[in-house]
Amino acid sequence: MFEDERLNRLIYLYTPLFAKDFPIILFWIPKSGCTTLNRWFFFQNGLLEDVGCAGEVHHYRNTIYTQQPDYVKDLLAELREGKKDTYKLVRNPFRRAVSSFLAAICSPNFICLFNSDMNT
Repeated sequence: MFEDERLNRLIYLYTPLFAKDFPIILFWIPKSGCTTLNRWFFFQNGLLEDVGCAGEVHHYRNTIYTQQPDYVKDLLAELREGKKDTYKLVRNPFRRAVSSFLAAICSPNFICLFNSDMNT
């Protein structure tokens, strides 16, 4: 029971990428190159064309791929078994902080809050 709670918390925010016939499970976080990692994963699994039809890799991952029936259940079973290697893509936290800050202050919603534009 305790292990199930830990695993659920581990995959709660950012569902890892896995496929039954793929030898690794990939954990990721935003702002760390996850777009490239996601595209690579779907390419390796012969799904990159499906991603293109869906429009964008993050949309495909969140609304189609990880929403397959039993995806989370099968992922948790694979993690419990421990037979596949797991990798997590991370980034230097200081560079990530700067990138996240710049992305936040450049967002249209944030700029509208101050009724200004980027030049001022």
